[in-house]
Amino acid sequence: MLIATAAYGVDLQKQLFWLKGVGYSRRADFSESQSPIHLHLGTKVLMKKHCALFYCCIVVLAGFMSFAPISVHAQKRVSDKDVEALMKNLKEDSKSFRDNFDAALKKSAIRRTSQEKDAKDLVAGFEKQTDSMFSDFKKTKRGDVAVETTISSAQQIEKLIYNLHLDQKTISQWEKIRTELDHVSSAFGINAPYSRM
Repeated sequence: MLIATAAYGVDLQKQLFWLKGVGYSRRADFSESQSPIHLHLGTKVLMKKHCALFYCCIVVLAGFMSFAPISVHAQKRVSDKDVEALMKNLKEDSKSFRDNFDAALKKSAIRRTSQEKDAKDLVAGFEKQTDSMFSDFKKTKRGDVAVETTISSAQQIEKLIYNLHLDQKTISQWEKIRTELDHVSSAFGINAPYSRM
């Protein structure tokens, strides 16, 4: 009985020593993984990963920004076919406008004067300019000079129409023509300011 008890006591002591060993081992592992040195190294690695990700995002963003202006410019560019269509509409509308303008002058304050003749000549010249501009562009695909000349005449007509207080129909037709001419001039990168003074 004493021998059995002693044997049991020895086994119990061995188990206690083993449990203590495991406990110390786990405690040692935990303390080592949570030590200041390991925490510092882990923080440095994490910061490096974040920095690398941050720089990658900057590079990608810069790439998108560099391509954005090119895409916008490509969208704004007008094809030769579109410019030709704009010029054709401008030419046709200028012809119908001339007839209405001449009729409106007969009811204006300058009727039967030399100023009436000058006004008619100005609009007739504008109509010819739009026709010539359209024909030249169809042949050469160029029209900077012709556009600038047409704009110069349009600015004079603009002043004349509003100073004479012509009827609303004539004004509406002219505003349509002016809008079409604005589109044409924008296609060539030309600014077309108007003044009614």
